[in-house]
Amino acid sequence: MIDEHGDTVVAGDCMRACVASLFELPLLEVPHFVEHENWWQLWAEWLAARNLRLGNAYVSLDEDDPTVLNGWPGDIWWLASVRSPRFKTRCSHCKGTARTDLTYPESGPSIRHDPSIACPYCDGGLSPGLHLVVMFGREIRWDPHPQRELGHLGFVDGWEFRVIDPAKTAVGT
Repeated sequence: MIDEHGDTVVAGDCMRACVASLFELPLLEVPHFVEHENWWQLWAEWLAARNLRLGNAYVSLDEDDPTVLNGWPGDIWWLASVRSPRFKTRCSHCKGTARTDLTYPESGPSIRHDPSIACPYCDGGLSPGLHLVVMFGREIRWDPHPQRELGHLGFVDGWEFRVIDPAKTAVGT
């Protein structure tokens, strides 16, 4: 896939691997949602067919170390989005220009390129890419990346699964 800047974007497989792991399904039985532009809708529909929906897993981070959780959704299985040390993506704040300044001349606000000013959200127009891991409580239980020993650079957010209609939940034998 090519993004709006002409950069090649590779859709990783961490989401599908995490979902397959949590649902104890073979990887190929879970769609590769992020290959599609409407991936979030496809994921929501796939979950709804299983009587589930996503909810925010509210987390709070250690002020000095974003790789440490001070608050998490409880002792449940959930998915966490983390910043990856393995790849970088174009910064969503400065759109990859890295050194811009918002000025307010009489004609109104404008962005000008200024090599002396760095974007506060990235390093040279790039920021760590996002990666998904399986959590239980405050601990990472499974990182699907083969280089998992590199860890992560900090938690971003998370999702927990919620039952849509408890009356329709099947109980195994």
